[in-house]
Amino acid sequence: MPPKSVISSDCPSDACIKFNGSTDYINCGNKPSVQITGDLTLVYWAKPVNVASARQNPLCKSYGAEFCLTMEPAGSLSYYHGSAGRNASPYMGFGSSGMFSNGTWVHVAVTRNVSGRRMKSYKNGSYKSTVTWTSDKDPSVSLAYNLQIGAGYVSKFNGFMDEVLIFNRTLSDFEICSLCHEHDPTGSTCTC
Repeated sequence: MPPKSVISSDCPSDACIKFNGSTDYINCGNKPSVQITGDLTLVYWAKPVNVASARQNPLCKSYGAEFCLTMEPAGSLSYYHGSAGRNASPYMGFGSSGMFSNGTWVHVAVTRNVSGRRMKSYKNGSYKSTVTWTSDKDPSVSLAYNLQIGAGYVSKFNGFMDEVLIFNRTLSDFEICSLCHEHDPTGSTCTC
């Protein structure tokens, strides 16, 4: 079942997508354009309905291959990628605490720099954390898994999403801040 489009002044871009947490998600397929194993930036706005209900995937390809994002029940964001080429080990992961709360829009960004083997996370345009990984966990291509918005290997996302962007390069701090301010729903959400 496709998610519902919502037109509201509450949405960052005046129209967003509502995911019901059970059947709604967007299947983006598995074309070469989404099989990104190099530099990467994932960006989106999210307004979860029930963070604590379960682990939920707002955006996922494969946690043991290209990338996967998970909203954890305590409100943190987990990022994964790996060399397995499927949802299996070996993979690397890192978390950013305090990212999500019920009923509040948040601008999420994660960057991956492959040559430096460095991941960075951002909340509301501001830098949160960095982690590095080893070569045995470099991202790989998964031919079996499609890119999904609102779904993945755990529970489906329950809430609203807007402005989902995937770049095959590492955006700068300035670019991430600019993207946040471009559609800030309150005019004061972005802290950069």
